Amino acid sequence: MGSKRGAAHVSAIWLIVAGVLFLFALAFAFIAQSDMSTAQKSRDAALADKAEAESRWEEAQEVRRNVSLMLGWYDRDSVDQSSDVIEAKAALGVLRTTFSDLTDADPDFQSVLPKVVASFNERGRRIAELESQIQTLKSEVRSANDAGAQVAQQKQDTIDLLRQQLGDEKSAAESREGELTDRLATAQDQVSERDQEVRNLRIAATNQKRDSEETVRLKDARILDLTQKTRFVRGDFANDPDGKIIEVSDRLNMGWVDIGARNRLTTGMRFRVESGSPADRRFLAYAEVVKVEERRAEVVFSGKIDPLARITRGDVIVNRLYDPQGTRNALLIGRFSGRYNAKDLRTLLKRIGIHVQDELSHTTDFVIVGSQLYSDPETNEPLDEPRDPTDLPQYRDAVAQKVIVVSLQDIEEFLRGAGGVGN
Repeated sequence: MGSKRGAAHVSAIWLIVAGVLFLFALAFAFIAQSDMSTAQKSRDAALADKAEAESRWEEAQEVRRNVSLMLGWYDRDSVDQSSDVIEAKAALGVLRTTFSDLTDADPDFQSVLPKVVASFNERGRRIAELESQIQTLKSEVRSANDAGAQVAQQKQDTIDLLRQQLGDEKSAAESREGELTDRLATAQDQVSERDQEVRNLRIAATNQKRDSEETVRLKDARILDLTQKTRFVRGDFANDPDGKIIEVSDRLNMGWVDIGARNRLTTGMRFRVESGSPADRRFLAYAEVVKVEERRAEVVFSGKIDPLARITRGDVIVNRLYDPQGTRNALLIGRFSGRYNAKDLRTLLKRIGIHVQDELSHTTDFVIVGSQLYSDPETNEPLDEPRDPTDLPQYRDAVAQKVIVVSLQDIEEFLRGAGGVGN
């Protein structure tokens, strides 16, 4: 009976050792599967270990029945109830250390094993999910490879087409090269001819520039001369006195001035009579020339604004159009009719030494602006609407050339009426 108990004790120890080894194998499989990067290899190793463990499990069935007596799965009627409790508790402690789900509330292997199996199944499920993901990724890789192959084929087709086009272009380029070579030779001949023409043109341009510079020099001299000629109507000189009152007859409303025929004075000219004091130059009346002597002229006064203002000896006369020295040129722009038509105006201006030109030139001293036009000045055709003289090209050109502009009202102020033309 004692030998049987000793044999049973030895068998129980070996059964416990086998169980512990089996649990260590399960723990090793669980830990090995925590590495995601080697999941596939770990799975294969785990399956191999599982197969080996299952083989051992079949061999250790008898041993397991004996171990169950210690772990709580035993037949209460059995006479052999001896076991190594210390070793069983040590193995149980190792399980608690390996599996974090086990606690001190699990007193024996019967309560521990379900949790170990559940944890192992969870790892198996996760492995299955990873395998599914691997299959999905493999499918995506195959699709990407197929798409890459299609793109590569399209690329090759494009390359073949471009090579064909390049060959065609090369052939066309060679043909075009011959044509261009011939055209280049012709162009070079033409360039030589054009170079000679350019040289000739440069010589002509140099000569023309020299002539133009000479023309400009002459024009500048002419402008300087005209500047001096028109000095009497510009700036501070425009309103300088042209003469003085030397005698006055209040009863006859007449008087004498100190300029005459030697000053190119003619009958019919009108002057503004202003007070002789430079500090108080104010308008008094108009003085119209009725008789001209060598050094003096008789005038008739009219147009007084203030009947009480007296014209006295020493008062001055002013006419911005009057020039006692040179001949000036004027241009008529616009319509002239009624009191002053163009013909009569030309005659009156001629009397005071002003020549009327037919067109604007660099010798034009001033322009006289008339009324609105009702017919085209070039074709004499009626206009749909009256045209203002300031809209004419001649007027704009005159303004651009800084020619002095004189209105018809200024002419009426300083000249007699049309009735005096024949006097």
